[in-house]
Amino acid sequence: LMHRGGAAAATRIRVARLRYVSNAELGFDYLRDQLALDESELVLPKRADGGIEGLFWWCLVDEADSILIDEARTPLIISETTDPPRGKYAVSKDLAEAVLTNGVHYDVDEKSKAVTLTEAGYAEAARTLGADLFDAKDPWAPFVLAALKAKELLVKDRDYMVDGGAVRLVDAFSGRILEGRRYADGLQQAVEAKEGLAASNQTRPSAIVTFQALFRTVPVRLAGMTGTAASDAQELRDVYGLEVVPIPTALPIARKDYDDAVYGTVDAKERAAAAEVARQAAAGRPVLVGTTSVDASDAFVQRLTRDYGLDAEVLSARPDAAKREAAVVAQAGRKGAVTVATNMAGRGTDIKLGGSASDLARLYVEAALTGDDARAALLDVKAARDEMKAELVVSAAAEEKIALAKAACADLVGDDEAGVAELVALAADGRAVSRANAVTTTRDALDAVRADLAPTLDRERADVTSLGGLYVLGTERHESVRIDDQLRGRSGRQGDAGASRFFVSVRDPMFLTFGGERIAGLMKNLRVGDDLPVEAKAITEALTKIQKKVEEVNAEQRTNVLKFDDVQDGQRRALYATRRILLEADDASAASTFAAWTAEAVAATARSVDRDATPGDDVAAMLDTRLGQFFGPAAPLLDADARTKLDDVDALAEAPTVRAAADAILAGVGKNRPARPAAQSFTKIALIRLDALWADHLLNMNYLKESVQLRSLEQVDPFQEFQREGFELFMALQTKIKADAVYSMVQMARS
Repeated sequence: LMHRGGAAAATRIRVARLRYVSNAELGFDYLRDQLALDESELVLPKRADGGIEGLFWWCLVDEADSILIDEARTPLIISETTDPPRGKYAVSKDLAEAVLTNGVHYDVDEKSKAVTLTEAGYAEAARTLGADLFDAKDPWAPFVLAALKAKELLVKDRDYMVDGGAVRLVDAFSGRILEGRRYADGLQQAVEAKEGLAASNQTRPSAIVTFQALFRTVPVRLAGMTGTAASDAQELRDVYGLEVVPIPTALPIARKDYDDAVYGTVDAKERAAAAEVARQAAAGRPVLVGTTSVDASDAFVQRLTRDYGLDAEVLSARPDAAKREAAVVAQAGRKGAVTVATNMAGRGTDIKLGGSASDLARLYVEAALTGDDARAALLDVKAARDEMKAELVVSAAAEEKIALAKAACADLVGDDEAGVAELVALAADGRAVSRANAVTTTRDALDAVRADLAPTLDRERADVTSLGGLYVLGTERHESVRIDDQLRGRSGRQGDAGASRFFVSVRDPMFLTFGGERIAGLMKNLRVGDDLPVEAKAITEALTKIQKKVEEVNAEQRTNVLKFDDVQDGQRRALYATRRILLEADDASAASTFAAWTAEAVAATARSVDRDATPGDDVAAMLDTRLGQFFGPAAPLLDADARTKLDDVDALAEAPTVRAAADAILAGVGKNRPARPAAQSFTKIALIRLDALWADHLLNMNYLKESVQLRSLEQVDPFQEFQREGFELFMALQTKIKADAVYSMVQMARS
């Protein structure tokens, strides 16, 4: 399922019994449905039992740990853009860099990725700015805190990249660019100011959902597949109610996982890791090096080139590297190949020993069909020594079949590169039964190129297997054991030979943050030189404990975030249920809803009178006056019976005077706006006001979350404060939505 094809495609998607969809596309389709103004615009299915919130009866998630845990921390947001206060971001950046000092004016908590202003910091910032940081009409605190977070917590080429004058987020788990994602809460503009870029338009969320909330709407069965969920079994059980069941591998694991090589300094570790790569590659063994950032990948490749003359391929979020990912992976298992990857863990691809004839054939044919003259370069491999390179040659017969496929492809899709890619993918799928000429000729071309490449690559596979298979080398431990296991798992797949080893330093950022100084002291007591790896059991156990501690801290943070998100998720479910009722209402049910909302507007007016009245005031007269101001000539004349029902909205809606007022308003709208039934006008107005006020509410809830976190200094529970005040905001939101919609109908009935 992809979001393309218009209304007709959306209808086909909605009636299909089985859907294959990316997690992000599912999330955004869910949000788009919550912004639809007509039932025909809905994409996702409506359950047969009439359930509003349940999406599917069954849901099977691939790479479940990545989606349900790693990506669950980043919400999906559909936003509208507004002009940012560019001056505030620039001033806050200067304040953060030139005035405020870490440890004096603010504290950085690397463990929880948070920055907190101290009392001295608040005073200094207020003095420098000449303003109150918490002025409700002109607040500065969010801008200052965003600037400090950008300065202290976000690192270029690790957390984000600057590409084409824009800040682009990097996925910490896969090393890929997060297309379409931006930092929220002004952090995007703060990073842009830090990098000297013009502040982009600020976003105002219209709809938001986390994957945790999204996948918990599946009412019956949620299941997932992954190779590395065991270490997070408790979190999957607590959040999603899922049990992790290990399934034995089809073939025995032949990979050798060596103990970590632990060094006293980062430089010693990197020199030793580079020497190990050079040693393995010189013997002809393919090597995959896993790093934790784009910058670290670039630095390691430079070291390999400078110290050993090795030419390595790079997989990272850089645009030039990302475009070649498929070609690099297809060759990464070839003899003597060296590949340096930023978090290979999440890339979901198999590295085949000796190279992949099928993948190379597909890349070669696709390049030929799009007219890429550089397709021959796809068959070249960067090896440790030139004599290791086995030349891959495509025969003249295969080129003739490619020419036939190119002609057929041009007739079908022209020069559309996306269309060519889809055609080649269909032809490469052995299960596809299409007999279209473009598909069959492309399949013949693929088979011919594969047949030309396979004998050479099969010989390389035998050579690489005899050398021990793919060697995986990690240059740093990740914060999650699961991610390290995914990196190891690139080697030894399907029973292949392989090996893995991590080279770490007690000075690596993670160990420094969580107690590495103690281990460094222990190494010093053992009188270990910088260039010698430590193999002491006590050191290894200490590092493992630190990594486990980091995992526990991160899990606790996710749990804490989930607590706050659950409050907003409950509000979202309630509001979206109301929205779906409005969207699917026929004229009769819409009219009934309008009467109920009219009664709510009357009751809200009565509450405002009770709140404002003083002893001696004529409350009944005050209520009649305010109802007249709100409803005008259509104001209900409440009799004694109706006044006794002001605390019971359902009963009030059935009161004759209230029902008569609602009917009169609908009649007036129908007379003044005859193009559509008055009930339909009400649902459209109600949906528009609901969406606009919900967007405001999302901002208010975010400000509330930031505010209650600061109250922990006053010895109060931030979550309880958020829960209590959030409920009050939501109740006020519901009242305002109904009052605004009714008032808009009153105005339409008058004109």
